[in-house]
Amino acid sequence: MTPPDPVPAVAPEKAAGLVPVSEEVKSKLETKVDGFVEDLLVATTGEAVRRGQPLLT
Repeated sequence: MTPPDPVPAVAPEKAAGLVPVSEEVKSKLETKVDGFVEDLLVATTGEAVRRGQPLLT
C-alpha cells in the first residue's frame, strides 16, 4: 500500500450549536458551599453557557 496524498490545509472555522445529551448520561455538578442560593441564573436544561458565566447567586 502507498501512503495517502497530502491534502491542503483549510482555515479553522468557529460555529455555535448545541450537542444533545441524554439526561441519563450527564454528569452532575455538586459543589458544597456555606450559604443559600438566592437566584438561579441558568435554570433550563440545554441553555448555553460560557466559561466564567455565573450560574447562581
